[in-house]
Amino acid sequence: MSASGDRPDAQAIPAGQGVQFGSGNVQHNYFIREHADQRRAGAQRIAGAGTVVVGDVPRKPAAFQPRAGLMEVLKRPPGSGEPVVVAFVGMPGAGKTQLAAAHARRRIAEGWRLVAWIDASDTASVLAGLEQVAADTGMHPAGGNAGSGRDAEKLAKRVRNWLQADGERRLVVFDNVADLDGLGPYIPSAGAAEVVITSNRQSAARMGTGVPVEEFTADEALQFLAGRLGRSDARAGELAGELGCLPLALAQAAGMISARGLDCGMYLERLQALPAQEYLRREEGQPYPRRAAESVLLSLEAVQAADPTGMSAGLMEFLAVLSPAGVHRDLLHAAGQARSRPAEPGQVDEALGRLNERSLLAFNVTEQAVTVHQLVMRVVRDLLARQGRLADACRDAGSVLEARASALDGSPDRHAVRNVIDQALALLGNATGTAGDIDDDLLMLRYHTASHMRALRYKMPEAIAIAEKLAADSERRFGQDDRATLEAKTLRALAYQKMGRYDEAIVQLQNVLADRERLLGPDDAGTLAACTNLGKAYADVGREADALPLHERALAGFERLRGPNAQATIEAMNNLAASYHAVHRSTAAIALMEQAVARQEQFTGPGSPGALFLRGNLASLYYEASRRDDARALLEQVLDAQEQAMGSDHPDIQMWRANLASMYREAGQRDKATALLEQVVDARKRTLGPGHPLTIDAQKTLSSLQRGDRTLTEVLLGAMRDPDPANHPGTRQPPRPGRRWRPPWRK
Repeated sequence: MSASGDRPDAQAIPAGQGVQFGSGNVQHNYFIREHADQRRAGAQRIAGAGTVVVGDVPRKPAAFQPRAGLMEVLKRPPGSGEPVVVAFVGMPGAGKTQLAAAHARRRIAEGWRLVAWIDASDTASVLAGLEQVAADTGMHPAGGNAGSGRDAEKLAKRVRNWLQADGERRLVVFDNVADLDGLGPYIPSAGAAEVVITSNRQSAARMGTGVPVEEFTADEALQFLAGRLGRSDARAGELAGELGCLPLALAQAAGMISARGLDCGMYLERLQALPAQEYLRREEGQPYPRRAAESVLLSLEAVQAADPTGMSAGLMEFLAVLSPAGVHRDLLHAAGQARSRPAEPGQVDEALGRLNERSLLAFNVTEQAVTVHQLVMRVVRDLLARQGRLADACRDAGSVLEARASALDGSPDRHAVRNVIDQALALLGNATGTAGDIDDDLLMLRYHTASHMRALRYKMPEAIAIAEKLAADSERRFGQDDRATLEAKTLRALAYQKMGRYDEAIVQLQNVLADRERLLGPDDAGTLAACTNLGKAYADVGREADALPLHERALAGFERLRGPNAQATIEAMNNLAASYHAVHRSTAAIALMEQAVARQEQFTGPGSPGALFLRGNLASLYYEASRRDDARALLEQVLDAQEQAMGSDHPDIQMWRANLASMYREAGQRDKATALLEQVVDARKRTLGPGHPLTIDAQKTLSSLQRGDRTLTEVLLGAMRDPDPANHPGTRQPPRPGRRWRPPWRK
């Protein structure tokens, strides 16, 4: 684990970039102020026409038994307007998820407006799933920072309120609910939305209409076996009885019988002859359902015998230590490439098909993700533990995940980053207590995981725990003066900063800076990055006078070390301009930002994301300096460039148009403002529908403009021109000097 402090200079400035291993530098946009009405007009990721499907809905399994009696509770007259909350509860392997998935697939086929499938194994996953619903329905920017504690909770409740107000033909499934109290606040209590819950906990039934899901009846078991085998079998009833009619175990049995050309009697003999206790290391108090472990072991044995390459067995071991919520196919392809004898994606797909035929895994409806039942995963892990190979399986999976997590550094794709975080957390949990030096082997994965969690403010208590352990383990392995240890300590401090533990963060960042100066010298890239991090921590608590010299030092150092046009230098110019603005040196801030824009445009081109980012910052500085014409002209250029890059209907464009309209209106150019808002309303009606909250907001603003009302935006803009709140009763105060701020046109 090395840390050089270097970063490629051919990279545009990304908004909200994550920490870079080796520099400890986190770049932020200081120049953003955001009003409540503009926040509702943020960027969105819009699904195409028809049903908006969120999450990975499982595909229909072979010989699926509809169990009509259990599904009856989900039927209701169309347009009844009554809420439906159904909780499928029962033992593992009874088929709860499959029933919920069947209902979700039916709603997709019926063209419902929304079908959302949310992993509810913990509250953070519930919040992340509801954030994705908000993003996919245009309620919240897909790249926004809603994953931060209270913000995530507020957004989740906003989704709940939306479902209560406009839930007709909308379905949300919360799968595998563990924390019932954590889920409760996000369940609609009124309206026409449908909610389906699956849980192993019987108490989940109190959250709605409880539907106990038990083993198949004898007739259902026989129908299932006949459907899977394509024939009747004289000993099918005996086999079903031996397996307790458990759907999961029956699926394992049918898969092996079909694949190996057996009959039910032959399989039954093998099942009864298998002593599972000799193969599995089972935790005390964690019994398996009757014969369930044996049926899984037989399926694994058959798969291994039929695949001499070991690909199928290797994939099962990989999947068993990851998240039960599912693994995307591209990560499985990466696992195939990481084998000692690399496998092509087609070979991996063939192996997945074989495993699916034996009911060891299931595909989602798009076939781009697979899930393994938690009971099957547990059997595989117990088998690996008994063989002494669980640590090796975790190391192998950790290597694949570390490469994926590293590749996602600085990525704006919250969904992809959050997915790799969840996979890594599952792996780290499964690796706990394994033999060998596995903690050291997973150091880099832990670093990237905690770094991504901090950047997204996702599951921050776990992120801090990982960062604290990482710092301690790095010091133990490499020593307190190693660069890797300094990086781990930096990450820990930045995690504290994200959680509002500013005093602890500042002390630790001061120590890191002192250590870097002592060990690496004042001009090392890591030392300069430490200056930036400490400067930002000072700014968080209003110590702008202390932050300013640190940003000046960082800029001077990067100019000497990298040159005037390097990306690191341009980022340092952005940070210093922010600091100048915070201490009311607006002329210096504008001059420096103009230089930064010119250098960025020369470096990456005028239409690059980094150049547009800085031009937006410059426009905000012009605006604050009362250079309204310059601010509007620059914002017009940015909007034009964004339209060319994204298309006129992109949700980001609607945000830029609405914000520019606010500036036109404030300047008295009502015709221009009206024209832009009409475009916003038309675009949102086409992409979101007339009843969507963002469409309604835009329509209200347009109507107010046409009536000549003075809107909240104008009141707030007036308060910005006159900072004395006494002259603006009923409005919120402008940010105090030194605080970070957001103009209405930036995300």
